[in-house]
Amino acid sequence: TVVEYLKTPLDEAGLRAVIAEMGSGARALLREKESLAEELGLREATRSDEELIAAMAQHPVLMNRPVVRTPLGTRLCRPQELVLELLPTA
Repeated sequence: TVVEYLKTPLDEAGLRAVIAEMGSGARALLREKESLAEELGLREATRSDEELIAAMAQHPVLMNRPVVRTPLGTRLCRPQELVLELLPTA
């Protein structure tokens, strides 16, 4: 199933779930190169996960993509070849 996060954005609970599945902090999911991240001061290391999650929920463009979720795990697949680690072997 393909979910286009810009058309169907995750709410804060959905973002927390993805972050937990990834086993990382919210910063790993933040698109820090997005100019809006700079405008909102989200690049500052002092920003909490809760602040980052709230910002990504309010502004879906701030969420790094693509995030792939399979029974083998959840991860940000940049570069795209990383998706191969989440696919079952034949």
